Amino acid sequence: MGPRQGGLPLTRGQLGIWLDLQINGAGPRWNIANFVVIDGPIIPHILETAIQQALQESDSLRAVFFEKDGEVLQHIDPGDDVEMPFYDLRSYGDPVLEAYRRALLSRNQPMALDERLHRYALYRVGTDKFYFYSCFHHLVSDGFGLMVHCNRIAMIYSALVADAPVPPSFVGSLQDLIALETTYESSPDYDSDHNY
Repeated sequence: MGPRQGGLPLTRGQLGIWLDLQINGAGPRWNIANFVVIDGPIIPHILETAIQQALQESDSLRAVFFEKDGEVLQHIDPGDDVEMPFYDLRSYGDPVLEAYRRALLSRNQPMALDERLHRYALYRVGTDKFYFYSCFHHLVSDGFGLMVHCNRIAMIYSALVADAPVPPSFVGSLQDLIALETTYESSPDYDSDHNY
């Protein structure tokens, strides 16, 4: 789906976040971030390739948002290129503290909802020790989804460095998720759950 063409409705959870943003204004409060500590050598450009593939497999992580005729919609950004800056922090007195400082600065930067809602960085804090940082807006992922995404990146990376086949993806599409939610909301189960 191309930019601003058509569009998909928001899920109930996304709509709640969107409404909060409209009432309380934009800011970093809906940004979620994490570090994955990597003990051992890492090849940054292969990690970047793994991130790119994991994003291509999970279209919901590439959603961007826009308004059309008073309705908020989302479309899937092609996500053809990923930026993962690499920082060698070994010259700092406390490289880990510096990694946390930079990650916090990134996490506290608001994200424009009509642009990509994810950020990555790789921090080298020791000879063979790295901190892999990822940050998403809660409109496209929750904390569990962020960990699933990081695990998928690790699976792809491991396969690429071993020159082995990448295991099949297990993530469904955003359209499938919206269809499931719509079906549930029009079912007797929804009414029963709502009344409970």
